Amino acid sequence: MSILVPSLIYVGDTFAFDVPAFSDAIGTAINSGTYTLTWYARFNTASEGAVVVGTAEGGGWRVTVPAATTAGFDVGVWTWQAIATYDTLQFTAGRGQFTVKASVKYSGTPGAF
Repeated sequence: MSILVPSLIYVGDTFAFDVPAFSDAIGTAINSGTYTLTWYARFNTASEGAVVVGTAEGGGWRVTVPAATTAGFDVGVWTWQAIATYDTLQFTAGRGQFTVKASVKYSGTPGAF
C-alpha cells in the first residue's frame, strides 16, 4: 500500500493525503467503516509532535494537517506513522519521513533568511 504523504512541507502550510483501506496479514479488511485512523508525526526534539485523526474517504481515510498545526513544526526531518484502531486492535497503515522547511512569509520588514 502506498501513502503519498508529501516529502517536503513548509512551516505554516496545510497539506492533505489519502490513506487507502487495506487488509491485515490474514485478509481482514481494515477500512473507515470500522476503524479510526490516526496520523502521528514526531521530531527529534522533546515535546515536538502532531496528532491528526483522518476522516472517512472512499472506504479509506483523508488526513488533513491544518496550517495551525504545521505553524509549530521545527525545520528538519520528521517521522510519521498512520495507525488504524478499533477496540483493542491496532494496525500500522504506513510509516515514513518528510522534510520541513522554513517559510519565506513575513509581515513588516523581513529579517535575514
